Amino acid sequence: MAQEEAVDRQVDQFELSLERKADSLKGLTFDDKLEEIKHVRNIIRVYRDLNIDSALAFSNKELALAQDLGDMNELAMARLNAASMLIQLERDADSKNLLLKNRAERSEINDTLKALTESALSNVFINTGEYDKSILASLAAANAFEQLNDSTNAGFCYISLAEIYALVLDNHEEGIKHIEKAILFLSAHGAPKEYLIAALLTYGELSVIHEEYEVALPKYLQAEQIAIDNNDFWYYPDILVGLGKVYYFKKEYEKSIAYLQKAIEQSSVNDSKMIRASEYLGRNYMDLGKPAKAISHFKICVQNELTLQGRNRCREYLVQCYQQTSDYKKAFELQQEIIVSRDSINESKQKEKVTEIIEGYENEKKQLQIEQLRSENLQKENYITQQYFAILGIVVLFLLLGIGGYSWLRIRQKLKAGIGEMENAQLRQRFLRIQLNPHFLFHALSSIEGYIYTNQKEKAAAFLRNFSKLMRKILESSDREFIPLVDDIEMIQEYMILQQLNSEFKFDYSINVSDEQVVETLKIPPMLIQPFVENAILHGALNAKNGMVTLHVTLENDRLQIAINDNGPSSINNLRKSGALHRSMSIDIVKQRIRHLREIDGIEIHYSFSTASDGQEGTSVVLDIPLIYKQHFS
Repeated sequence: MAQEEAVDRQVDQFELSLERKADSLKGLTFDDKLEEIKHVRNIIRVYRDLNIDSALAFSNKELALAQDLGDMNELAMARLNAASMLIQLERDADSKNLLLKNRAERSEINDTLKALTESALSNVFINTGEYDKSILASLAAANAFEQLNDSTNAGFCYISLAEIYALVLDNHEEGIKHIEKAILFLSAHGAPKEYLIAALLTYGELSVIHEEYEVALPKYLQAEQIAIDNNDFWYYPDILVGLGKVYYFKKEYEKSIAYLQKAIEQSSVNDSKMIRASEYLGRNYMDLGKPAKAISHFKICVQNELTLQGRNRCREYLVQCYQQTSDYKKAFELQQEIIVSRDSINESKQKEKVTEIIEGYENEKKQLQIEQLRSENLQKENYITQQYFAILGIVVLFLLLGIGGYSWLRIRQKLKAGIGEMENAQLRQRFLRIQLNPHFLFHALSSIEGYIYTNQKEKAAAFLRNFSKLMRKILESSDREFIPLVDDIEMIQEYMILQQLNSEFKFDYSINVSDEQVVETLKIPPMLIQPFVENAILHGALNAKNGMVTLHVTLENDRLQIAINDNGPSSINNLRKSGALHRSMSIDIVKQRIRHLREIDGIEIHYSFSTASDGQEGTSVVLDIPLIYKQHFS
């Protein structure tokens, strides 16, 4: 009791010192915005340990200051700081939005911030269950940190990849491969030893889950030795619990008990390590035929375990202990608690199922009523038709010429519209073939094949996943008149990522939207932007040193402006040269598509080409689209 009170006093003193430090920092003023941003970041660091909500409020101030300063690196850092706190508050959607802004503007920020953004995005994607995206982001971050010679952060990225593969995707082999990479990087000179300990702990945990105890044991022992040699005891309770578990499964009970008791001594009250150590101490004593000793440890688990599943597991161990000690009354009472808790779960599931059945029945009942009303209305309509048939027959005789002329006019209009619609459908199919051009398909599949032959499985899998997503999006949009602008931009981004992988990152790209509401509220004809982007890559950026393709989406005079720019050699003058056939075909198809939109839908779309002046290289294409599209979807 006295020890706990001493710990509480230390915590109170620590919080009081943080509050005083925060108050002293808040009292300072600055004339220089950059100095003020650094000052605000110091306040945030203090408040993160004191009050996360207050820290987030100052983070908003940091974002505003960085925005006013106009420095993209400072703004990117402010977004990263805010995103990390939003992740802590489980506001993953808000965090994701901030980080995606960094990714969209990555051409304007430094390499370290790019890598940190991808690493943070990987964590967000894990929380949102987007594991494919998390793997891609982790791989991108790891490669970036390797280029920066940052072995610590590269190692952490590989730890994250190992956990995704082994614990989420149940791919133990890939998990072990990546944790070995992590250990390799974190063993490098200069990497903090606690990070290497974390990697060794992960290796041990993955091996225990796979029942490879002889593999796990040396990893835990190595982690223990590093912690002792470096006087670094942050992960020490975790190491002790891991060793206790391994020795338990190896049936070396004496060693297991010694490590687990030491883990409890090193852990805080109600700490997760203390709970796991108590559980395995109980299991040791059960196996040794000492149920009375086991009972006290399992009781600690039942009292402190946070999950219902964990509490029931420890209750079941207690039932066995009470049976061994012939205390059948307590065993029966505990068994009743287990049944009640399971029944409450089952009852909740049953209620959901019954609700679902009732809703289905009500929907079916309403559908039958609707069908019955339709049938009655149809009968009434038939009766009315029969009553008027005779009258209409007489009237038809006098109106025959007029109706005939009118019908001929309508048929002609419908025929013209049908031909136009047929041409429009054929045009969309031609566009689809242009987008799925054999040249790109061949090189994409060849790249996948190359990764497989060189045993780069994760790159092959990542490439194939992105390739299939892009193909699905193109096929889904090919038969629709209009699609949301956000979908088209996402499709363009997937396409650019694939082209980057296909060309071994010989160019970079940037997508900028001046008004976020534009993306959320507007729709555009599908398959309109991609041919220009493709030509900007193939005939522009790939022929330039440090190739760059940018896509700008803005509102100008109540019209949507989409500009596609590249910094390659001017491709307009080279249009007639050999190899430019695909470009001219794309432009011809675009012209036909725009003409049909004008004739059939009454929508005026304009586009223009221009090249850089003053001896500079680069081509710009601007699409000018009216906002009348909103009326097509209301």
